[in-house]
Amino acid sequence: MSGRVLALGHQARAGAVLLLVLVAWQLGAGWADTTVLPSPTAVIGRVRADGLTAYLDPLGTTLVEAGLGFLFGTAAAVALGVLAIRFRFLLPPVTQVATLTYTVPTFAVGAVLVTVMPTTAVRVTISALYVVFTTVVGVVSGMQNADRASLDVVTAAGGGSWRQLWSVRLPAGLPSFFAALQIGAPSALLGAVVAEYIGGSGGIGVAMLGAQRNSDVQRTWGLALAVTAASLLAYGLVGLVGRLSTTWATSAPGAVHLPSAAVPTLRRRLLTGAGQGLLVAVLAIGGWWLLLRLLDVNAFVARTPAQVWSYLTGAEAGAARGQLLQLLGTTLGHMLLGLVAGVLLGVLVASAFTLVPVVQRVLLPIALLVQSVPIVAFLPLALLVFGRGAGVATLIAGLVAFFPTMVNVCAALRSTPAHAIDLLTSVGAGSVRCLVTARLPYAAPAIFASIRIAAPAAFSGALLVEWLALGNGLGGVMSTAAATYGYDELWSAVALGSVASIAVAAIAKACQRSVARRMSLAVPAL
Repeated sequence: MSGRVLALGHQARAGAVLLLVLVAWQLGAGWADTTVLPSPTAVIGRVRADGLTAYLDPLGTTLVEAGLGFLFGTAAAVALGVLAIRFRFLLPPVTQVATLTYTVPTFAVGAVLVTVMPTTAVRVTISALYVVFTTVVGVVSGMQNADRASLDVVTAAGGGSWRQLWSVRLPAGLPSFFAALQIGAPSALLGAVVAEYIGGSGGIGVAMLGAQRNSDVQRTWGLALAVTAASLLAYGLVGLVGRLSTTWATSAPGAVHLPSAAVPTLRRRLLTGAGQGLLVAVLAIGGWWLLLRLLDVNAFVARTPAQVWSYLTGAEAGAARGQLLQLLGTTLGHMLLGLVAGVLLGVLVASAFTLVPVVQRVLLPIALLVQSVPIVAFLPLALLVFGRGAGVATLIAGLVAFFPTMVNVCAALRSTPAHAIDLLTSVGAGSVRCLVTARLPYAAPAIFASIRIAAPAAFSGALLVEWLALGNGLGGVMSTAAATYGYDELWSAVALGSVASIAVAAIAKACQRSVARRMSLAVPAL
């Protein structure tokens, strides 16, 4: 009975938050420019005038692409995770493959793939890439945390590794698996929308860009709300299936945790880092070469790793290399400004939630609601509000960084050891001093973990804005090169952007692990 009452309380709170958002929107639209922010009643009226078909048809196309990407990405991730657990020597390459799918800017990859693959196949591929990393982490971490006593029982009964995997590890990994799927479902939709922005016909992303170019602000908002509702529905349905499928678990599906590793010596860390870097390079170059061979791409379009290297380092490459490096600096500037602003805002909001719990109860549902929304779905709206300047690139990168930082830091602040807080309060310290002296230092690993998660996504967001609106940075030169058949420049820009994104993620990972070691905390293995 108490569980039903609690569920009703959560539903009532969610309904109150939704009503508050609608009221605030309606009031804000009263004084804002209607060519930028129409009222919800105006948007609903436009949807009724257009007919639901005008919104459901493009949304249906996107959902099919996202659904296929979600299935393929999940299947690939589960296969990789099972192989990594069953054959431990495969764990390093599997984790590097999964990390590579996340750190490589998928928008840049899509810009190249669209030249060698059908549009629908590119959209499904990009959607699948958005699912792989979190699902691999969920599968591996869940199965690694299987109960040791249960594994010993299977061994004592004569069962081998496969029996342990089927009888103990797979059931034990289901809560983390469904938690990863709950993240993956909206991510697959996000990937499909991002791929639609690259080009082609059909889909909610194409429809939103068309409405924005025609200055049809009410239809733009209606389409954005449609994809938002689909994302929230996918998030909720996967969560419901997870809860129903894991009723036996001691806790409901929650956060996806990175597996921990033992603390190695400095020499071992340096050798491991060099080995992982070499492995990433081999996997990336090998996958690039294999893709071209399998697809048998026309030489006019395709560029091999050797050709790109020659274009960037050859005797006549000085001007091209200098231009690309300058454009890379522009993109990194957009990303870093947004990343710093988003992380700082996330830390400040999480701190406010900790100091004033009532603020968290009111605002956290709104933040979580927005977190499950594909941020790039609002890119046309951001262009309407902020114009085609660097601010919109910073905004998208900042939004991507804000949400994981806020959620992770909020949890970390509340997980500060009780003895540290008790020691400070015993000498008369208030809540603010406890926050600054104890809670924030203990949350440092969570902050760097958030940066590690957000940096590649922020880089892709900056590329996307540059491609669609700004015309500068690497994204701008990719758009120009794709339109003018400048394939040397296109492939080189994609390769350079991918290296930069992987490097940013590697730096964030090194900082995260260093902070964890200094604070004698568990060091993430992935």
